[in-house]
Amino acid sequence: MSQNETPTRFGDKNAAAALLSVSPRTIEGWTQKRLIPFIPISHRCVRYDLEELARWALQQVVPIGGVGR
Repeated sequence: MSQNETPTRFGDKNAAAALLSVSPRTIEGWTQKRLIPFIPISHRCVRYDLEELARWALQQVVPIGGVGR
């Protein structure tokens, strides 16, 4: 990113995938299943609020000892 560019809060599936270290195809699947927050711009255009997605990811943290203890 050059000095004249401002970082964007919103990104496409590639930016979301990079943020979560998963593939863009995984992002597509999670979006179709409505497992992650997304913004439908049109039928074929989806954007992700990268700040919201990061918050969502932190809410998925499993505590030490696992689930149900």
